[in-house]
Amino acid sequence: MKRRIIALAIILVIVLLSACNRGGENTPAPAKFDTEAAIELTENYLRLITEGNYEEAKKLCAEDLQGDSENMQKEGLKIVSYNQDDLNEVGASVVATYRINRIASNEPRADLDICTITIVKEGEEYKISKVNAATEKEAYAEGRTLRQRKQED
Repeated sequence: MKRRIIALAIILVIVLLSACNRGGENTPAPAKFDTEAAIELTENYLRLITEGNYEEAKKLCAEDLQGDSENMQKEGLKIVSYNQDDLNEVGASVVATYRINRIASNEPRADLDICTITIVKEGEEYKISKVNAATEKEAYAEGRTLRQRKQED
């Protein structure tokens, strides 16, 4: 009697373990968000904006953002450098924060901006869905002196 219970228990364990293994083969794993591809897209976008190539930069944006690429270039200020400051994965998107240095070629003026770019996955492609830029610091000439202004929150 004891042998029958042990044999039945062993057969039951084998059946359960084999049933658990078969269920996972048919369900495909969900597509993961590729953070490296999103950062590469953001770097390409900023490089194109820096070069003044707004038409190519628009192609990297989602439909609702395509008209805003020119807004990244402030009047009279040219982007000279940018550096990634922060990166956050938020659900099915990535939010990248960059520090952008801009200078004016015709006057002594420079700005340090904080730019937040949100990247989403549309189908199989990554697109920029939101861009927010705010000035953090400004350096400018006032009379014969050089002034610095920090934007307060």
